[in-house]
Parts: sequence; C-alpha cells; structure tokens
Amino acid sequence: MKTKILITLFCVVFFSCNSFGQKNAVTTVEKLKSDLRAYLENEKQLNVGESAIIYVVRILDFQDYIGETGVYKFGILGSHQLPYIVFVSGKEVNIIRDYRASKVLKSYTDFIKKHNDLYNEYDKCLLLNRISDLLLSRIQILDSSAIPEEINIDNKN
Repeated sequence: MKTKILITLFCVVFFSCNSFGQKNAVTTVEKLKSDLRAYLENEKQLNVGESAIIYVVRILDFQDYIGETGVYKFGILGSHQLPYIVFVSGKEVNIIRDYRASKVLKSYTDFIKKHNDLYNEYDKCLLLNRISDLLLSRIQILDSSAIPEEINIDNKN
C-alpha cells in the first residue's frame, strides 16, 4: 500500500514539474499560429480577419508543431500559397523573411550551431535537403505566376 502511494506521489510530482517547465519553455501552438497569422497579414498574403487554415509542420518529418524546438514549414492551406520557413527555439521564433539561398543557409547554420545536439549528421543533411526543396518550390511557384514576356524570333535565312 505504501509503495502505491509513493509511486502515485512520485508520478504527480514528476508530471507536474515536467508540465510546468514545458509551459514556460516553449511557444504554444496557439501563440505560434497567432504570430504566423500576423506575419502573413503584414506580408499581404492574408487579409486581416480572413478565415484561413494555417499549417505548421516540422520540415524533417512533416509532423505538426507541438511545441518542440526545430525547423518548420508553414503557410496557408491552398494550392497557390507560398511555403515559409520558421526556426523555433523555445520561446524564440525566427521567421525567414529573405529567401536568398545565402540568407537561408546562414539561418540554418546558426540554428544548427545553437542546437547541434538535436540532430545527427543524417538528419542535418536531410533537413538541408528539405529546405532546398522548399526553396525550389517557392521559386517554381513564383516563376509560374510571373507574366511571360512575348518573344519574337525572326528567322530570315
């Protein structure tokens, strides 16, 4: 009987400490989505007050954001919306605003240096590969929405 009480007491204390630390150490899903919505409204990708589903998934394995440190892809659900990259580290949220490859790689290397213990070498390479895929998809979406120039070719042979 004493053993059951001690185990129950231990579990209550353990889970209380864990949940208290997590609440203070991470950005909640609601807070992150609210920040991302504000960013999209500021970038004119979303009208203020417009109803839209904002997704946030981990780039490495495409799992939904649940408050963990990592590199995430986010955007508005829809076929013609650009995906964005956000680095989340506890309460710190770094949304990539400049998508030139050198700037994204700088953000990636800064994040990896800070959180080197989170990823093994394989995961680092996979993460970099997924980021490059995301950059390529942004370029393809931007290129497909551009108005093509009219080109006249005169073959006078």
